[in-house]
Amino acid sequence: MGNSSPKPVKAPRIAMDKNKAVVIIGGGPAGVHMASQLAKRGYTNVTLLEASAELGGKSRTTIDKDGLPHDMGTCYLSNRYGPIRELLAEYDPDNAEVELTNEMVFGGLQRDGDDKDYTNGVSLQDVYLEKAEEASAIPSACWPICPDFLSLPAFVSASVKYIGLHKKLLGSYDYGMPPRPSDFAAVDMTAMEFLTKHKLLAMVGLLRYSLQLQGYGVLETVPALYMLLGLWWVHPNLLLGALGDETMLSKGYQSLWRSMAQVHSAQVKFMTGARVTRIIRGDTPWVSFVNADGTAGFLAFDKLIMAVDMSRMAGLVDDLTPAEKDMFSGYSDGLVYCSTLYESDNRPVEFTSSLWMDRMLPDVERDGNADGGRVHLIRNFRVINGIDNVDKLRETRVAFQYLERGLKDGDDAILLKRLEQGLADAGDTNVVVLEQNPWPYMPRFTNTGLRQGGPWRVLASQGANNTLWIGSSVCFESVLDVVSYNNRLLASFVDCPEQLAPGGMGNDVAESTDVYSLGLVLVELICPVQTQMERAAVLEGLRVRREVPYNSAASFPALASLAVRMTDPDPSKRPTAADILQAARKVYRGARHPRVTPSHASGSESEGRRTPASKVNESPGQVRPHRHARHLRIGRSAQNGALTMAASGQTMRRRSQHRQSMRRCAFINGALSSQKSFSGGRRSCGS
Repeated sequence: MGNSSPKPVKAPRIAMDKNKAVVIIGGGPAGVHMASQLAKRGYTNVTLLEASAELGGKSRTTIDKDGLPHDMGTCYLSNRYGPIRELLAEYDPDNAEVELTNEMVFGGLQRDGDDKDYTNGVSLQDVYLEKAEEASAIPSACWPICPDFLSLPAFVSASVKYIGLHKKLLGSYDYGMPPRPSDFAAVDMTAMEFLTKHKLLAMVGLLRYSLQLQGYGVLETVPALYMLLGLWWVHPNLLLGALGDETMLSKGYQSLWRSMAQVHSAQVKFMTGARVTRIIRGDTPWVSFVNADGTAGFLAFDKLIMAVDMSRMAGLVDDLTPAEKDMFSGYSDGLVYCSTLYESDNRPVEFTSSLWMDRMLPDVERDGNADGGRVHLIRNFRVINGIDNVDKLRETRVAFQYLERGLKDGDDAILLKRLEQGLADAGDTNVVVLEQNPWPYMPRFTNTGLRQGGPWRVLASQGANNTLWIGSSVCFESVLDVVSYNNRLLASFVDCPEQLAPGGMGNDVAESTDVYSLGLVLVELICPVQTQMERAAVLEGLRVRREVPYNSAASFPALASLAVRMTDPDPSKRPTAADILQAARKVYRGARHPRVTPSHASGSESEGRRTPASKVNESPGQVRPHRHARHLRIGRSAQNGALTMAASGQTMRRRSQHRQSMRRCAFINGALSSQKSFSGGRRSCGS
């Protein structure tokens, strides 16, 4: 295994002008969350297009005849769902969490075929520890009578070992997309192969439930990087809380996304029933779509945000670049996860869940069909919510099925037939199907696609071609992941495109990029303006003619020259942090002891005249008096502020090397107080 540590994952800087037209394709959690966050940040022209009649995507909640919500897709919250809880507190505070600490399940320990005779509930912890017993040295004959204290050490030992392996392979990072493994061979296998290789089979029960039953793939076939090395889901922070509290929402998950859309309905145009048919991103970008009534629609845009499954819908974009086509070619065919709301006669005993994990394994009998599709989970939301059965005779539940392949035409009929058999096996009688949702699920890269860097290439390309790629297909099929991924991108937004250094759209932000952004800050400080139009003219002159306004250049020649050099289009020609520090010291000394020379320009130069920075006297001590004393005072104040900002550039990268110098220079100490605002070269864009 290589000794080099994986590089931390960084999102590129993304130009997002608040007044430009933004179109979001897809109204699932990723799209609705991104739209709401753009609205909160002051974006004024945002439109979201959703093909179905409702927002929420696979976070679908169906209300039955008794008013009880049934989550058909997204359902749980765990100990790491802080970002989701923050959204609930802000947008849907009445959607209370329902604790499942003492959840009792039916069928967790039984073998296939014992369904009808099993009437005793067990805890999920019992399920985890049963699998740990099977992986231990305890004889199989003793499993039924084995006390927890004999199997618990194997489970704990495997968990501790897993956490150590995770850190060794991927380093330390918070939950979300991990660094790209420096030694991919160590994870280039299936999840079960990884568990077996590292003797972690005691964790199988936990993983079968938390991953496999939720539709994230069978351990025997899914890439290890997705399921076990914490690429997303089984991060150590989640694992440490695996036996802790798990909750659901009293009003269901869709209530959250609907509430978010309602709050921001004045700032964002949410269009449902709008099926996108074509996207062009050329010189005049536009998207075409078909409304629910069959009429055609067109929208022009400046920035495109794709919040749909790119493993299936990349073809909507007509002008994908060769690099983008290659990037999205590494996907698997995906999986199918089907949820069905049904009603049947009451059972003698009702549990929160009935589950048969082994039915999803690749080597079990599947009625002659290798794809699967048997019922592996049934959930009762009435029991979960602690609500009495009003009917007394009938019960409404949700059944789940899984196919180890992508969604095909006719799958709804195939799944319905296998549902009938599965519910009969579970002892349900007089079944009436109320709603069926066969979803393409868990879009993911194959091991080959991961080896080629698929998800990390997507992250590095964000913002290129005026396009962002968000949603489960670029991270992981969970609301926590798509929201966390959005937050990562939002933190990298630059509201003013001119603050992005040429070539600064990469994944690794170099010092030269910070220098460029800091140079723009310096220009704004030495060239005070009253309107955005004046500001735009100043920046245009800097970018096109490589000059600053004459008056500012004449008053602050050294700073003007420094700003022009800091914003050079060629990153290799920009000064280093050390160069900036040296120049700042010279100007600071000159500001304290100025050598004033007679002005030869007073009254003879038009205020609109500009002088190329190359012709400006760069002597650090010569500050020519301005024609108006008041402006001179303002200018000198701006000069001292500019020195502070210039000094902050080197503190970003070389604080420790220049700490003694900072102590000697009072103005650099002042820079430390403003450093946070300019970390990474980003700032707000006020004039």
